[in-house]
Amino acid sequence: MDLLNIESLESKVEWIKKYQKYVYAFVILATIAQLTQLIIPQFLKYRELKSRLNSYEQTVNRTKQKVMDKVHIEERIKTLQAELLLHQNELFTENEFSEFSLNTLSQIAQKHGNKVYQITYKPTQNSISGVFIFPLQIKMEGDFFGLYSFFKELENYSKIIKIHQFSVNKQQTMTKKFKLVTDFEIQAFVTKEVKP
Repeated sequence: MDLLNIESLESKVEWIKKYQKYVYAFVILATIAQLTQLIIPQFLKYRELKSRLNSYEQTVNRTKQKVMDKVHIEERIKTLQAELLLHQNELFTENEFSEFSLNTLSQIAQKHGNKVYQITYKPTQNSISGVFIFPLQIKMEGDFFGLYSFFKELENYSKIIKIHQFSVNKQQTMTKKFKLVTDFEIQAFVTKEVKP
């Protein structure tokens, strides 16, 4: 009987050895299937959370950039306002501009031997921190040195004046001399604020 049991036991062990590879493969596949069922949903959830986190980071970075841009712009505005205050005395008041356009401009031209034919007031341009641009279209004639001296005096004028759209034409007079006819625009920077 003992011999039978041993033979039966050996046949069972032999059978297990014969199918051992399949049993191990089944156990491994079952383990992989279980791990896959546990890991894949967690991995998908991780990927979704990471994508949302990246999106939030991009939004935060864009917002930070906008805040930095705003701070930079505010600082630049403060700097420009401080510079404007420093140069306030170089701007015309409305009364000073009226005096300049009606009297001073013609006097400067005559002082240098030039003649003003026409002064046209153009529409006022938009305000920048209380400063307006008052353009004047001017037509005048004179010789080269007279015109040069006139523009040099405008350049050194105590108020800010910009010469814009400048053209010169040469005309011959009855005495065979040449005169220059200029057509140009002056832009005066005028503050509507009352100066102290």
